[in-house]
Amino acid sequence: MIKSYELSIIYVIYNDFEILKRTIGSTISMKPLEIIIIDNSPEVNDVTLLPEWESLKYFHTGENLGYAGGANFGFKLISHNSKWVTIMNADAFFEADYYMKINKNIGNIPSNDTIGAIGSKLLKYDFEKMKKTLIIDSAGIKIFPSGRAIDRGQHEKDTGQYNKNEIADGICGALVSYNVDIIKKVNNGSYIFDNKFHAYKEDIDIAISLKKNGYDSFYVGDVVAFHGRGMGKIKKWPINSYLKEVKKQSPYLKVLSRSNHWYMIFKHRDFIFKDQLSIYKFSIRTMSEIIFLLFLDYKILKKSFLRFLELVNSR
Repeated sequence: MIKSYELSIIYVIYNDFEILKRTIGSTISMKPLEIIIIDNSPEVNDVTLLPEWESLKYFHTGENLGYAGGANFGFKLISHNSKWVTIMNADAFFEADYYMKINKNIGNIPSNDTIGAIGSKLLKYDFEKMKKTLIIDSAGIKIFPSGRAIDRGQHEKDTGQYNKNEIADGICGALVSYNVDIIKKVNNGSYIFDNKFHAYKEDIDIAISLKKNGYDSFYVGDVVAFHGRGMGKIKKWPINSYLKEVKKQSPYLKVLSRSNHWYMIFKHRDFIFKDQLSIYKFSIRTMSEIIFLLFLDYKILKKSFLRFLELVNSR
């Protein structure tokens, strides 16, 4: 059970303080043990502009530690009374009864001692129109035999197709709760996400680490929270839609995402490549990706590969 007086909530923000001002109210209303804001932004933000609450703590890092580094910074600051820690984006939010509904669902599990991560369905929120939508942002993470990982159901209209409560491959890092004791066992007590990832794929990495150590990620399908990422039309993901999504990304984010994906597979290769079929699927997908980039984005391919080598060789 996730009890509010044993729950630390960590926001990792970067130039999105204005959005946090809109969303943090619902988090404060549920009165967790503490709310810790880790601000990677270049400039210090005025915390007095947030709703006043005695257990709200603000830390400006002075540099961009990334989502992984920011979460780890906050993890070192949580109270010794904390048994669960929630990591979330500024543009993610839930209603005040969110954890009451989560607890109602996980309370029906015969044994939840192996649950290391918990998350719910995330629906997209349109911050321009200040409107909730029925478009799915994430219904848990799905990891394929090739090593490819996706947010299940993303861009689909929510018609109840992902309402089942079940063990998932992972939980989206935009809003995820981790069992503190289990995380400490898996990561030697000092961090949640691998700092090497900086941002992108860090939630997949810890999901695999949990699975490798015998712990589960539990998805609660009939509880909903909201996330403002990438509002747009519902897509079926044909090649033209994929290309449009790729073009929207900055070169830096393209390199970060691709190199992190390769490193994640390298790091967990013994777990991912369970048989010849998984190796074959990975090889086909990776070769297709490389050929695609050779013709359309060679600079991104080169930078991604060089960063991947740095990740592999760094400690």
